[in-house]
Amino acid sequence: MLTYRFGGLDVKPETLRNFFGVDFVVCSESDIVFIYAKEFAGGHVKVAEAFGLGVYNDASKEFVAQEGKRMAGGGALGFDDGELTLKYHSAHFDAIPTEAAQQFGEVLKPELKKMGIQVDRISACTSGKLATFWLEQGYQ
Repeated sequence: MLTYRFGGLDVKPETLRNFFGVDFVVCSESDIVFIYAKEFAGGHVKVAEAFGLGVYNDASKEFVAQEGKRMAGGGALGFDDGELTLKYHSAHFDAIPTEAAQQFGEVLKPELKKMGIQVDRISACTSGKLATFWLEQGYQ
């Protein structure tokens, strides 16, 4: 069984409220999955690098995760009128299941509350090819 945890958040409330300028990535460490989100990062790889999850190797065109970590998808998040939305997918790390996005929404609620953002509802609508990590967990 997976445990969902908060990894890191680097956003301003006004960015989250205005539009989808916030990318998130998910990283696993054994049976624990963490969500990290950053505004205006320049893509999912840059979010992962900003949080020290690994580095992009220009020669191989691959992201190399830090030892013990595995990238497990990404997407975008936003907030409007009490609703936190996690959607889309990462072109580089693929998607997370909608059910996982919902769980990560719950994980983010207390962190957002510290920023003065009251989440009343969570909307999760991810799309695209699931990251291999999730397929190995039995999601389809």
